[in-house]
Amino acid sequence: MILAAEHERACGQMFFIRGKECVTLHEVFELSSKILNRRGLMVPIPLGILKSAARLAWIHGKLTDRPAQPLNMKNELSDLLQKYWVCSGEKARRELGFEPKVPLEEGIRRTIRWYEQSHPDQEMK
Repeated sequence: MILAAEHERACGQMFFIRGKECVTLHEVFELSSKILNRRGLMVPIPLGILKSAARLAWIHGKLTDRPAQPLNMKNELSDLLQKYWVCSGEKARRELGFEPKVPLEEGIRRTIRWYEQSHPDQEMK
């Protein structure tokens, strides 16, 4: 991200900064569970329940004059409703010369470690 922020060819451009491997959300979930040494369960949530939860979060945000967290109607919900999230880091490689230095599993491990150090009062479940 620093490379994209400082590189002159990045001005006004959108780049996906990602590793070489193509992974699914399920694979990220599995890696995270392995690193945390926890068993996880991915539970599909019916669309109607998801939309209702987002609507209630939005109403709560309006009533309390605070942003709806962790889910809001305009951003996160529309992201969750996409059937596929596919992106390529080729443009970042071609235009900026970006090459990932940290493999995905190590990146997840570092992110979890950072989160645990930054939020010592919250247990990762």
